[in-house]
Amino acid sequence: MNDDKELELIKARKLRELRKKLTEKPVEPNPDRDLVISRLYDRGIEVLTLAENKYPNQINSIIKEIADLLRNNSISGNISGGDLLWVLKRVGMPVDIKTSISISKDGKLMSLTDKLKYDSD
Repeated sequence: MNDDKELELIKARKLRELRKKLTEKPVEPNPDRDLVISRLYDRGIEVLTLAENKYPNQINSIIKEIADLLRNNSISGNISGGDLLWVLKRVGMPVDIKTSISISKDGKLMSLTDKLKYDSD
């Protein structure tokens, strides 16, 4: 139960950091981008930010298409980070996103790499 709270706190902190980074950049008003961002969840903003950094020229057309689909109700609900990652990969814009596997050991979270090192010692 404690691990769930810790994980949620970590996720919330990372989301705050990403939102802060988004607000720090002087970005021209883009209603399409704002609409897409409002419907993203589960690392979606992180995926979009990474895609914007990696494909600055191409990402605007993808954002426009997604926004049009949202406005036409062709996409209902929200878009997860995994869904956005899949779409970007399908259109030839793969995005490398850092992921890690954590394991609970003695009430503390540790990375899988650390766990394997600890067990081999």
